[in-house]
Amino acid sequence: MSDDAKKANDAWNSMIFDPKTGEIKTNAPEVIAEAVKSKEGWDNMQFILKNANLTTNARFTVAEALIASGQWDQLSPEQKNLVVNNQQGLLAIADSRQNMKIWNEMPDSVKKILGDNKDFLQNKETAQQALTGWNTLPAQTKKLLGDDTDFLSKKGNATQALNTWNSMPENVKKLLGNDTDFQNKKGAAASALKAWDAMPENVKKMLANNFDVLAKKEGATNAILQWNNLPADAKKLLASNQTASGVNSANSWIQNNFLGKTVDLNANDSGARKTLSGFLGDIPTSKTIDLIINKTNNAQGTPYHPGGLAMVNDQKGPTYKELISLPNGVSFIPEGRDVTMPLPKGTKILKASKTAQLIPKYADGTGGIPANAKIFRDMRAVQQQLVVSAPAADNSINEGTLNHILETLKIISQKETAFYFDGKLIGRSKNRQDVQRLMEEMYTQQIKNQRGGFQ
Repeated sequence: MSDDAKKANDAWNSMIFDPKTGEIKTNAPEVIAEAVKSKEGWDNMQFILKNANLTTNARFTVAEALIASGQWDQLSPEQKNLVVNNQQGLLAIADSRQNMKIWNEMPDSVKKILGDNKDFLQNKETAQQALTGWNTLPAQTKKLLGDDTDFLSKKGNATQALNTWNSMPENVKKLLGNDTDFQNKKGAAASALKAWDAMPENVKKMLANNFDVLAKKEGATNAILQWNNLPADAKKLLASNQTASGVNSANSWIQNNFLGKTVDLNANDSGARKTLSGFLGDIPTSKTIDLIINKTNNAQGTPYHPGGLAMVNDQKGPTYKELISLPNGVSFIPEGRDVTMPLPKGTKILKASKTAQLIPKYADGTGGIPANAKIFRDMRAVQQQLVVSAPAADNSINEGTLNHILETLKIISQKETAFYFDGKLIGRSKNRQDVQRLMEEMYTQQIKNQRGGFQ
């Protein structure tokens, strides 16, 4: 240590430490403000600032004293930079009374972790984003993060978490702010912020657009954390970035892997039934759900349904079945009453009385349409169907539908599930590894089919 450094450290210590207790004086900012009023005192402070080994908090103490005494605004840019040691992140805080107030109210544990972060100290925008993020966190969450040693121990965690919170959509922040786990459960806030940060942007958008419903059902924190629990293929389904950005990437993966195929997902479990019942209506404990994925061209005709969930077969009386006509030309009649399902924009729903008139009139084929035409096969279908539309040219794919796929894949990754491809059983899954393997086998079989039949 040089002589100047030793002299500067001694001068600083004698200024702020109580010689009797060895502790920092409780009125240290006032002592500093008084000391720099004279030219001699300011010269001494500049010597300390140039040569002493000062911590980030020590420099903030000097800045706070100068601000409180009204002297900060009188300093030149060079003198301000001397106080903050040319670190622009610190300058962004010291130059703003609001930022300084936020900083002073932070727990010392959070100040320390931020003060050790080079990007926070040197980057004005990073510092501003971190402060804004902290300021908008719920009070209880601030306390939890300040006490979370695991969260604070890893370099960069605090800065990243605050920036993540700051960039979240307002509806997500609001629901997290009212979520019991996020506010009270140790590690929950840090885990949720980390999980959100790891999500692809299109998944964040999809989740934000459906967050009110998900938070009500799962809890806001769990709605985010469930992303981490999905198998790799489920994440790939929702967020593949093979050909384009946003929700259109998920669209591309669906078309490439399941085009024109039917996947039977047998969820033989009461837990699966309970979760799925929210969007498929009341179904028995054992039920086969057909995921029919068809390539969709531009919608034709009048878009009666705006897109999203719809309840069909809900008319009172013995005549209640309704014909559903999708924009891609596929038509079918769901089995059962009060069936809730996601339908793409432009879907036509023919009321029950008209459907009853249509079916007997054309059941044997007429006007050149054979009795085994697809529309009549669909009419005779007795399985309840969940139809997932993946438009080829329209980027406005129904995000609610993708979310239902996410939930379904989550369920089948947890329980034993039978996988059927073109009506043939190809295997059963008991864990996530089985799910991934069977989905890969289905993809491989699709390639084989394109080359000449089931092998």
